[in-house]
Amino acid sequence: MQTLDKHFRTLTAPVFKKHGFAQGDVLSHWPQIVGEQAAAISSPEKIRWPHGKDAKSGGTLHVKVQAGRGLDVEYAAAGIVERVNQFLGYQGVVSLKVIQAHNFRPSIKVSRKSPEPDATTLARVAPVTDPDLQAALARLGAAVAIQTPRSPQVK
Repeated sequence: MQTLDKHFRTLTAPVFKKHGFAQGDVLSHWPQIVGEQAAAISSPEKIRWPHGKDAKSGGTLHVKVQAGRGLDVEYAAAGIVERVNQFLGYQGVVSLKVIQAHNFRPSIKVSRKSPEPDATTLARVAPVTDPDLQAALARLGAAVAIQTPRSPQVK
């Protein structure tokens, strides 16, 4: 019995090769390579290899990014390049080009669980008589308690 994966690779190889991917593994494993948070706002488009070289090295990874989040990906560029090379098994990609797109649709959805309120939060909202309002305030208090400052200037 043959697996569908074998035929899928055969059928998709020309398309992936056209976009600079030896195989579609970078595309299909993008969330595992860069993490769920980065994968929710970006996706690899192609790898542009320099002309005149036989070896696959010195490539530029083109990444499509949700509009307004390009700077986040630029800051993480060195780490993304390192993780892609780690995944490939050789130093093929040397730079990252960010393409911001207004029509970007993430390939994955980041699941966010609401945090559980601790005993202190529950004690603070206990005087509220409305159960729906009490539950909402408890969720809000738990979310505020786990928030960390995003700005490096906040101390």
